[in-house]
Amino acid sequence: MNTATFAKAIDTTEWVCSSNEAVQLRLVADEYDLSSSADDFGPEFTYPIFGEKEQVYGYRDLHINLYFSANSLYLYVDIAHAGTIDARIGEADNVEKLLAEFLPSDTAYTRDVKVFKKQLERDALEFSPAGELVHEYSAGSDEQTFQVYSGRFDTPEMREHYERIRLFPVFYIEGATFIDEEPRWEIVTLYEKTTREGRTQYRFIGVCTMYHFFCYPDHERVRISQFLILPPYQGQGHGSRLYNTICDRLRADSKVIEITVEDPSESFSDMRDKNDLRRLMRDSLLSNAEAPVARSVIEKLRKEHKLSKRQVERCVEMALLRRVPLRDERRFRPYRLQVKKRLYQFNRDALATLEKKERQEKLQETFEGVIEDYRRILDAVQANNASAAADA
Repeated sequence: MNTATFAKAIDTTEWVCSSNEAVQLRLVADEYDLSSSADDFGPEFTYPIFGEKEQVYGYRDLHINLYFSANSLYLYVDIAHAGTIDARIGEADNVEKLLAEFLPSDTAYTRDVKVFKKQLERDALEFSPAGELVHEYSAGSDEQTFQVYSGRFDTPEMREHYERIRLFPVFYIEGATFIDEEPRWEIVTLYEKTTREGRTQYRFIGVCTMYHFFCYPDHERVRISQFLILPPYQGQGHGSRLYNTICDRLRADSKVIEITVEDPSESFSDMRDKNDLRRLMRDSLLSNAEAPVARSVIEKLRKEHKLSKRQVERCVEMALLRRVPLRDERRFRPYRLQVKKRLYQFNRDALATLEKKERQEKLQETFEGVIEDYRRILDAVQANNASAAADA
């Protein structure tokens, strides 16, 4: 049987595996963590590395294990499989070569487990986070706190540390790419810090990258670019803590006039909306406000909280909705008109192509969708407030 005939006679589907399933990540603090897969977590996206289909060809039972030192993020790459495809059938993908473009420099990763174990020992004794400590909060334990650090690429420590961090956004933020190492980028990191028997240990939890745009004559507009809490720490309030820390610092900085977000995911948008809404609801300007809210009030809120005009308008609409009875047409009508006016202005070009009746129907449909989403956010805020009150 010649090679071509042999290849056609073999079912090659068994040699195709999902790269999302093959790749597993783990934060490792000691040899026990290295031997236990209980806290492994998988990626959401691998197409930047393995292509749009997120598949690896040519292996059976492929495992691509990425072990990160829990604090320094020094990386140990372990690739294992139960066999490779016969060369007469096809050529197996070169996993190491595909990964190489995304891995840190040779001094920040290894394929040798013995080297990795020695690095863990050094990290346990010597590691401290890069950047300046800007905030700290507690989870109720004297032994455990969470610390936020900030730095820029003008320090070699931050450049080195970001090189180790940058793989995480690729796996968890759709469309994420490595950022350029220029000084206008700010890197904010979040760590868990535990102190037991006089010994301090850190674990990396999350990161946010922000770009500081120059704004004439001597101000800045800051854009949040990548924001990530690692999967083992999600759902515990750390995203809100990190976001609020960032916003509080930027609001206190007289040079910063606006905080924006680049292409936010749905989950980030929800978290952002809930926290911006809570902040605005505490503002005295909204304590007795009713629709329609004056432009001057929107502008004052925008300047004070340094949010975009659209984000302020949306949060104001959510805050008003809590107090507007849907069945009271006299009070609901001005609210409905305020929301629809904003929606029309935002979608003016698309709506202008429609006939009047179709335009009205589309606007009403959009309005109803917005109100439904506002109620979902308001319910989540109320539930969080009730939970916080119960824990107090």
